Amino acid sequence: DTYLLPEATFAAMRAQGPLPLAINATADTFLSQRRAVLETALNRVTALARKGELSQVRLDAHGLVISPLKAITPPAVEELRRAAYDRLPRIKITDLLLEVDRWISFTDCFTHRRSSRVADDKNALLTVILADGINLGLTRMADTCQGATLRQLAHLHDWHISEAGYAEALGRMVAAHRGLPLASLWGDGTSSSSDGPLFHAGGRGAAISDINARNGSEPGVSFYTHISDQYDPFSTRVIAATAGEAPYVLDGLLYHANGLSIEEHYTDTG
Repeated sequence: DTYLLPEATFAAMRAQGPLPLAINATADTFLSQRRAVLETALNRVTALARKGELSQVRLDAHGLVISPLKAITPPAVEELRRAAYDRLPRIKITDLLLEVDRWISFTDCFTHRRSSRVADDKNALLTVILADGINLGLTRMADTCQGATLRQLAHLHDWHISEAGYAEALGRMVAAHRGLPLASLWGDGTSSSSDGPLFHAGGRGAAISDINARNGSEPGVSFYTHISDQYDPFSTRVIAATAGEAPYVLDGLLYHANGLSIEEHYTDTG
């Protein structure tokens, strides 16, 4: 347990002499005590492992396997979640995108590559963005929606959609989200974490000679995403499965188009 002494009490104790410490002041004695505690714990773990009695852990000739933690949601929270979702209106996702666009005008970020003009048909532009977002593709999107042809969607995708446009639009959304009172309940926007799921590809990769300690040499890509403590995905980068993730951790922290100032970042050993 940690507690703070009142300033007057601390001054009085300091005036009486050396302040007492919660640990042994002699390094050799302290280290020997900690070594004894560690050896006792290791012996106990070894004994339990030999009997197969380690909780949620298996230790054998094949290595150490720890069972993942299971999410346990209290029934009362589930009831509140369902009640909250029941209060949300049932609307089309395109209508939701149009409403958000009225707030922050993020479609203005997708300007024409040559003339720098914004798209005349916002509905069609949002349809293209939605096709990217859900990985449906322009052909199937044109088949499933009314009022937009494949030729129209392809033209918008070729001349208005760009990585820079997505980055600028994402920056506007993050800035707008940070301004909401609800976002401050989750965090202050100064810490973040990053990771990326791996998607395997068929055939042989161009960098087949490169070896990744976790993914091996199999071809594929990883969508590496940074998320703030306010749940803003402020950076996403596509990297090869054989590439190391460390440089992309730094890229996501340093090169993003929003006002986040990350002070503490969490990631795995990749």
